[in-house]
Amino acid sequence: MIPLEKVKDIVDRHNTLEKELSSTNIDPKLFAKKSKEYASLGEIISIAKDYLNFDNEKKDLEQILSDKNNEREIIDLAEKDLKEIKFKKNHYEEKLKIYLLPKDL
Repeated sequence: MIPLEKVKDIVDRHNTLEKELSSTNIDPKLFAKKSKEYASLGEIISIAKDYLNFDNEKKDLEQILSDKNNEREIIDLAEKDLKEIKFKKNHYEEKLKIYLLPKDL
């Protein structure tokens, strides 16, 4: 399991770079470097955000499953969605692990 703090750092860094690049006060010498880093983060940012949202989605679906007043169709859909997001979480985790590997090898 990947520490959520590391994933949050990726999202925070992406947001910081986005603000810096949209600012008119950025040093032209740093612009290219920051643009490259921003593009690099752009490849993984949606996965990082989805990974962070997993727990909330899981809780919502489990709440649907535990509510006995829901119709069978709703429960079936929630079970299907829960299986799907668990699969996606594993897939996202693998992608994030690769991204977080040291680049200086």
